[in-house]
Amino acid sequence: MSMNKVILYGKEYPNRVTMGAMIDFKRETGKDVNEIGADMELLTMFMFCCVRSACRADEVTFDLGFERFADGIDLSEFNRFQESMVTGGEDGSKKKGAGEEAVGIEELLGLAMGCIGMNLDDFRRCTPAEFSVIYRFWLQHDERNVQNDWEQTRFLACCMLQPYSKKKLSPMDVCRFSWERKREQEAKKEVSTKERFEEIAKKWG
Repeated sequence: MSMNKVILYGKEYPNRVTMGAMIDFKRETGKDVNEIGADMELLTMFMFCCVRSACRADEVTFDLGFERFADGIDLSEFNRFQESMVTGGEDGSKKKGAGEEAVGIEELLGLAMGCIGMNLDDFRRCTPAEFSVIYRFWLQHDERNVQNDWEQTRFLACCMLQPYSKKKLSPMDVCRFSWERKREQEAKKEVSTKERFEEIAKKWG
């Protein structure tokens, strides 16, 4: 049977962790998913929210209440879902390691809608792994925009200082940013690795 399906009362329903399921769980219990722990009722409620959210996203009719849902879950289905929560979700998401700060669904919702610009429906449909990719690329794009702003400001400063300099200035003569130093270090490392490879190939070729 598919890892993203669950059978209840002879009918197959989609079952996957989505951001919408986390929002539903928060509304139903007042808790975030990372607070479930070993509480079987909370875990059952989260599974219920996952199935209901997946059905909503896939436009599958789902008219079971929580108690009816809980009565219909096969033990093997529940154990499989529980294992996926312990080992890291079926969608490829992983649980936080020791010392890592957990982020609540409300903070993620604020980030998605307030910063990234996602609408609520798109956010709800995302799995944690999908949202993680969206966030990573948004962060890279945002960082690049900030870097561009600083580099443009430096270029203007260079133009203003040039008349007062006896030598031709380049923007990096004015200042060098941390991300530029990092790029230079990575470039040197890449060249060094290539030279080492050629040296070994020549020796053993």
